[in-house]
Amino acid sequence: MPSSPTVIAISGPPAVGKSTLARGLATRLTLPLLSRDAIKEALFDTLGYDDRLQSKRFGAAAAAVLFTQLTDILGAGTSCLTESNFRRTHSSDDFRRLVKDTGARVVQVQLTADGPTLLKRFAERSATAERHPGHGDQNNLDEFSAELLAGAYEPLDVPGDVLTIDATDPAAVSLDDLAAQLATLLDHPTHPPTSPPA
Repeated sequence: MPSSPTVIAISGPPAVGKSTLARGLATRLTLPLLSRDAIKEALFDTLGYDDRLQSKRFGAAAAAVLFTQLTDILGAGTSCLTESNFRRTHSSDDFRRLVKDTGARVVQVQLTADGPTLLKRFAERSATAERHPGHGDQNNLDEFSAELLAGAYEPLDVPGDVLTIDATDPAAVSLDDLAAQLATLLDHPTHPPTSPPA
């Protein structure tokens, strides 16, 4: 095992497939996964939801909780994964502070996609039950359209490896291969998902 814990930070624009990929990697790497949206949606379910301003406030609160949890887990010497739309301008300072406080290494997995495909995927997802209604995505298309059409984020301004994955066609992304690549960086064994007993 490496001498310091590692946080695998999975990022990219909305609707690029971060949550699905993160869950698959967490299973294969047998590492805990922390998601900002999971925290935010728990706040929606507990406190209710109303408008975009409230969603942004909950988002800020969820980010604060996320980095507190990451500090605790990494500070205990345990590697983990985290996923969110970590923007370079918003989240680099948080990750630098995390590295300073815990001694952790950061490995970034940056998901990208063709811009028009991503915009279409975002619009389609907002009309289904796949997305928690508290996010209000059906009303946010104009706000996110430029970001979606760009198709990618700049990596965080933190030291460490950066893996860029084209997720335009999610079926073309091999979770097993990516998990093996990350396991090599972590010196950590992978565990392919097992089928439930018949």
